[in-house]
Amino acid sequence: MECLPFQEATMQCPISSFSPANTFLIIETFLLSVCLLQPLQKGGIYFGAGPHIVPPDYFNLPDIFYYTKLVTNPVGTSLTSSVGDVSHNYFIPVESINIDAIPISLDKSLLLFDDNGVGGTKISTMVPYTTLQSSIYKALINAYVEKATAVGIKRVAAVKPFEACFSTWRIGEGGAGLIVPTIEFDMWNRTSTTLTIRFYEPNSMVRVKKDVICLAFMDGGPNPRTSIVIGAHQLGDTVLQFDLVNMKLGYFPTLRLFNTNCSNIMPS
Repeated sequence: MECLPFQEATMQCPISSFSPANTFLIIETFLLSVCLLQPLQKGGIYFGAGPHIVPPDYFNLPDIFYYTKLVTNPVGTSLTSSVGDVSHNYFIPVESINIDAIPISLDKSLLLFDDNGVGGTKISTMVPYTTLQSSIYKALINAYVEKATAVGIKRVAAVKPFEACFSTWRIGEGGAGLIVPTIEFDMWNRTSTTLTIRFYEPNSMVRVKKDVICLAFMDGGPNPRTSIVIGAHQLGDTVLQFDLVNMKLGYFPTLRLFNTNCSNIMPS
């Protein structure tokens, strides 16, 4: 994650590139939860363990988080890093990418750090859409188009900067938006079982016309410093809790599943 403190209790960082102004937050805790806004809604930053109550069902978010570990790049990635420094960013241990629970074929070595600290997966609110190393991107696009076509979703002409676009005609709607194939990032959690981050239609797609949606993932080039950077669009109405003491990430998928959104969270 870009913009979280590393080995320091306080730092200043931008919350989101989508803020109306250049909004900055002073972080003075090692436990905070983030719920990013969708357009025309309010997001939030919540400090401490809660409770953080969410109507209309009035459940407490920390009670239902799924957890994975936060990891650090053994090689510093900032311009001011010296030899032997670890990265000041936080990464998550993505091990596979699935579409509707079926893994796509990709070079899994790209999901790990090499000897130069290249690779891995991080979260950045400063990137609008998730970027993927070129071979991962192509594998995702090809597998997604194949799956979407198989379930009767019609592909249409690309709308720049997006490559894979689809007609919304005859696509049904469910609790989490339009019913399209779900993209999943699998990783190990702290009990050695699989944690899956799921991107439903509101987070996997962007509407570019009244009747056209496009896959909201971008080609990050053949040699990016980080293989996968999860961007702000994929995190809308998704709650993340960063526990910097225990080096773990709490995750809860889109609040749309509970007919609510970030703006309804009641801070303690």
